[in-house]
Amino acid sequence: SPFRRYGPTIISSRRTDNRHALSDKGEAANGVALKTKEIVLRRARSRRFVIPPPVNGIEQVESVKLLGVTFNSRFSFTSHIDFIAATCSQRFYLLKQMRSQGLDKIGEQIIFNALVVSRIMYASQAFNGYLCEYDIAKLQAILNKAYRYKIIANKMDIKQMFEAADAKLFPAITRVNCHCL
Repeated sequence: SPFRRYGPTIISSRRTDNRHALSDKGEAANGVALKTKEIVLRRARSRRFVIPPPVNGIEQVESVKLLGVTFNSRFSFTSHIDFIAATCSQRFYLLKQMRSQGLDKIGEQIIFNALVVSRIMYASQAFNGYLCEYDIAKLQAILNKAYRYKIIANKMDIKQMFEAADAKLFPAITRVNCHCL
């Protein structure tokens, strides 16, 4: 991870043209640590893109984890989806162990929603428009696995879940005057 966390974190960004300098400030035991990374964002299919020289003292990185979502300089979220898939695989093992200890169906569905669905849907409104079909299929496979293992009673469709989350967010933006977006 390009950032290390030391307690409460404040993230600020500075933009110049298509350059973003991301700074992560946190309190370390020996004082305040300041780490700044720069990610140069470019179009996915740009062939003749010349990366500008780095700013003095600021490291350029290809990918960054910002507020729990990993993306790279070409706005690909594949590494984030891979992390979600690995995390959900661990959660399936946990659910299997809890089932063997006597967890009932209702409890299993509650824990599945809390541990798996919430992980998949976290910040999905920000990244679901940038996902390729492979990434969407990988997320759908997680939900299909839950149906096959009889953790959930009905099949869940990831595209419908993304659409529902978007439909819930955008009216909230227009109705509430003090909404952060």
